[in-house]
Amino acid sequence: MTKTPSGGWCFIGTHVDDLFPTFNEEGRVFRDRVWAELMKSVTVKNEGEVHWALKTLIERDPQGGILKISQGQYCREVIQRFGFTEAKGAPTPAFDLGDMSEMTVEDLPKNPEEITRMHDAHPFYEAIGCLWWLANISRPGIYTAVSRASKYVSKPSTKLWTWISRIFRYLKQDLDRGIVYQRPKFEPGPKLVPDGEHLLHGAADSSYADAEQKKSTLGQVYWFLGALVDWNSKTSTRVLGSSTDAECCSLVALGKENAWVRGILRELGIFKLNKPTLVLEDNTAAIALSGQGPTKRSRHYDISFYLFKEQVAMGEMKVEYVNTHQNPADFFTKPLARTKFEHFRDMIMGGDLLQGHFMQPQQQSTNKSGIARAHSVNTLTTGLTSDQIGGQTRTPSSSSTTLGENANTQADPQWAYR
Repeated sequence: MTKTPSGGWCFIGTHVDDLFPTFNEEGRVFRDRVWAELMKSVTVKNEGEVHWALKTLIERDPQGGILKISQGQYCREVIQRFGFTEAKGAPTPAFDLGDMSEMTVEDLPKNPEEITRMHDAHPFYEAIGCLWWLANISRPGIYTAVSRASKYVSKPSTKLWTWISRIFRYLKQDLDRGIVYQRPKFEPGPKLVPDGEHLLHGAADSSYADAEQKKSTLGQVYWFLGALVDWNSKTSTRVLGSSTDAECCSLVALGKENAWVRGILRELGIFKLNKPTLVLEDNTAAIALSGQGPTKRSRHYDISFYLFKEQVAMGEMKVEYVNTHQNPADFFTKPLARTKFEHFRDMIMGGDLLQGHFMQPQQQSTNKSGIARAHSVNTLTTGLTSDQIGGQTRTPSSSSTTLGENANTQADPQWAYR
């Protein structure tokens, strides 16, 4: 990261021998300086703007202010790899009703021999690993289902493989869906965020006490300038005494993410954090506890909850009530019925922004390099220009690095914070 007194900045992300500079017009000189230094020792190749990276397709519509990331080709590859090419599609990635929606003790293997037999029958670890790759980069819609399945991968069963199959069947029906980012409605400038607007938003929710261990599922989602940058769904580390306790634990997890993001933004120095992060929560007791001292019923809460309360007291976070049916974090706590699932999916992933912007993506070659996570891709939405420095091929007798460059294209200030 480099900044100048005149406001120029250049941030360079790396992945192996690939570099991804993001810079404004004043910071272009730093990108050029890095390029010149690299050329003294390695072969540098111009890749231009990032369009295909780590099996991730990146599409832009500058006029419409839309950017989309998706992994349709990778979905096709894993569906074929695990034998679901001819499988029937599914409307959601998880069963939301009936016996198939919960894993019970009766469903789990009873001895080591049964575990070995199940692992021999199905590639549980490989399938979960591939699904995590999708869930973490461009498919938050499957995150909850993959997280639930992952808990039982060391105790494989026929039901677990049915759960995993359901996720693949959902992907088969919805191959090219991805995360969509939209340019903010206000113009960039010294006051980036208008009065009454919040730079950062979050939402937290929980699903209290599962059927097997009575532990709760905690879900959080986080936005920066309206762009999805983080999401999470995990099981609580201990049995929680009430739904309020579970909601407070979810707020704590969101508070940790918030502290990290705000720290990064302060270090970058591009955005002025003059407002707290607005957090949506549907539990009124948890909201009340976030702004008051310990009570008889809450003094046993983990000390980390008091770190969250401190963030509220310091003005780093502001918790507001949202109806439980409109809380987007509910998407990351449990399997949902199709209507509710699609509602939250489009709300979180921006699916309703796509009409008329992109055609179905074409098959991409697999020899191009790229970005690591959706969190990294989102830096493209805040920079004036984003180039790729990346390696394509190497020969035994030479080193090679490639640099993406877009020097002939002037930065568009209207597209500066997209």
